[in-house]
Amino acid sequence: MTSELNPYQSQALEYLKAGFSIIPVGENKVPKRAWKKRTKQLPTDAEVIEDFRQPAGIGIVAGKVSGNLEVIDIDIEDMAEADAYRDSLLSNSVNACEKLGIDCSGLSGISVNRTPRNGLHLFYRCFEPVSGSQKLARHNGKRVDSTGEYDNTPGYHIETRGEGGYCLSPGSADFSHPLGASKYRHIAGPKLIDLKPSISPELRDVLLCEAKFLGIDGDGFDDAQSMQAAMSAKQDQQPAEAERTSVTLGPVRNTNVSNNILMTWAEILEPHGFTQAETVDGVTYWKRPGSKNKHSASTNYQGTDLFYPWSPNCHPALEANRGYNKLATYTALVFGDHSSEAFRLAAQQLRSDGKLANGQLDHIDISEALRCNEQPAIDFFEFESFSEFMSKEEETEYLCEEIIAKGQSCVIAGPQKSLKTGIGGLDLGYALATGGYFLDVFPCPRPVRVGIMTGESNRPKIQRVMRTKSQSPLTSPRCEPMLHITRKLPDFSQEQQLRHLENSISLHGLEVVIVDPVYLCLGSYADSTSNVSAMGNLLRSIDEITQPVGCTPIILHHTNRKHEPHKPLTLRDISGAGFAEWARQWILLCPRSDFDPATYQHSLWMVAGGSAGHAGKYAVDVCEKGEDGEWAWIAEVRSEGEEKAAYKERKEQRKEDAEKAKSEEFVRNLKMAIVSREDGSTINDIKRYFKENGFPLRSRINRERLDDFVEFGFVKKKRAKRGNNQNVDAYFPADEWAEPTEQPSEQESKSCQ
Repeated sequence: MTSELNPYQSQALEYLKAGFSIIPVGENKVPKRAWKKRTKQLPTDAEVIEDFRQPAGIGIVAGKVSGNLEVIDIDIEDMAEADAYRDSLLSNSVNACEKLGIDCSGLSGISVNRTPRNGLHLFYRCFEPVSGSQKLARHNGKRVDSTGEYDNTPGYHIETRGEGGYCLSPGSADFSHPLGASKYRHIAGPKLIDLKPSISPELRDVLLCEAKFLGIDGDGFDDAQSMQAAMSAKQDQQPAEAERTSVTLGPVRNTNVSNNILMTWAEILEPHGFTQAETVDGVTYWKRPGSKNKHSASTNYQGTDLFYPWSPNCHPALEANRGYNKLATYTALVFGDHSSEAFRLAAQQLRSDGKLANGQLDHIDISEALRCNEQPAIDFFEFESFSEFMSKEEETEYLCEEIIAKGQSCVIAGPQKSLKTGIGGLDLGYALATGGYFLDVFPCPRPVRVGIMTGESNRPKIQRVMRTKSQSPLTSPRCEPMLHITRKLPDFSQEQQLRHLENSISLHGLEVVIVDPVYLCLGSYADSTSNVSAMGNLLRSIDEITQPVGCTPIILHHTNRKHEPHKPLTLRDISGAGFAEWARQWILLCPRSDFDPATYQHSLWMVAGGSAGHAGKYAVDVCEKGEDGEWAWIAEVRSEGEEKAAYKERKEQRKEDAEKAKSEEFVRNLKMAIVSREDGSTINDIKRYFKENGFPLRSRINRERLDDFVEFGFVKKKRAKRGNNQNVDAYFPADEWAEPTEQPSEQESKSCQ
């Protein structure tokens, strides 16, 4: 399997095996898919294989999901300075730990990786969960590559990627970083795939404090208390111009700071390159500069009048998925961060521009001004409004017209020896894989990739049916059948087996997977088939690995023994709980009559239907041997109406044939009775002869019927003496009946009807 993977799939799977949550990243470090689920749950092998089927950057998600992973991002573009910062950070951390009595051996477990900008990523795993991403140190501008000068735009050059963040890793496709993601490389410490938890909470505190304050003034600190004291002292030293402003910090008087800002969101965002994409149900969506995504941020989500950036690329000072009011957003965009100094300068600028209500903004509490909310409530179940729901038109795609709709779980069920495997597994599977005709009648519009997992048919039987199908003028393939077959069955009760099946579906790009029979796949659930909840959970696991990749699952199953023989089945006849409820479409097969071993003829009822709206009841005849006695697969299908009309006709014909046979037998017996006496046979003589010989239809012997035979010339009637010399009617054979014949003529038969 490994030899069939591309380099990006192989590398991503290596990271996944090491316990990292992985996401595919496109151009400019923008994720190629929704990835919030990956912050809570590791992807499966199949998801990773599908995500990286095409080249992509390999994003590693930080936080608890990846084993309490945290990354310090040192965005210093001079390689020597970046390395010097790292060396100082680690040596200062060791010194602080020695003075505080903290074990610092975990620092050797940090993986150091070079970034395309010559900076560094320090990867490490902690023994306890980490916080969200943090800003540790500011710079006064970014260097412009064309001039080599700084643009005086403040931002952060030392920060962490923690819970809910991600960063690119070695092995990424080059286009995922503007300077080339192939420049990500490991340079020191353990490789990422060998990274183990090594950082205690105390050691992490020291490491982050040293990183933070090395970025401010280059001095190290012995402990966190010293760092906090230095930081407080630094904040007390406010610029002279800031001291002269009328804006002061104090208790909150105005609980909604945004109400004091006389600016629209467009006036705040558009000068910084944001463009308005659309407004839906009162929520306005924005696109950040340089983004190729449709949306990058939103305002007024749930009527909050807050700005929600969706990506850290919106601005270094604005954390993704947190809400900011107008003052906090303006301050970050114009002055670079959310320090008290930045807020004072922002207030001063707004007042100067006349953008404050009543010309002032008094008594701002920074905690209120910042208004950095947690991520807004997420609708996990993704409810849609009526208008949204109705505006999305989806048409049902049929993989086999009138029989199989794409993406809907299917059950094919029937009693034993009802050709479930032959019809529902092999005939249907081949038709789907070739774009041919199911049962030589139902067209499959296009060939799709089909996987057949069968535990009931041997290789010769499968090959025999496939060869016969391939030779049919209706089903001969227009291309090589896109069919994959295995005689191994999964155990749906085992998570690992489900993951293996998921991988196989993704590896072969299967659009349909047929499992035959499902009762061999129940594993530990085999004793719970009467429990609808247990079976529902088991069957849902099939949907969870097939629906996300657009694969249609088809399972073959048995019916119970309660249904009336030779009558069409209903969903109630499916054996076990949960299967009928799970099925969104179905094919039910049962005999219309007993199998004929002389002709190898199967006569079946087939009931097909589904929630997409298709429904039908058919008579299906399948003959497994041709006229030459060779194995064959000859199918004939009729509608229920056609079959009922044919059945009525056959019934009438059988009745007619039976009556004809009775008449022929009566004629033969009557002939023998009349010929038996040379002196003629009276009606009583004939009845006595029938009784003595056990002949049926004695009640038919009467004067009118015998006179009919006389009229047609088969019998002669004469007067004869009997017993007491009384004259009675006696019947003698005419010339034609002088000698008994084996088979009565048609006219003779009519005479007795």
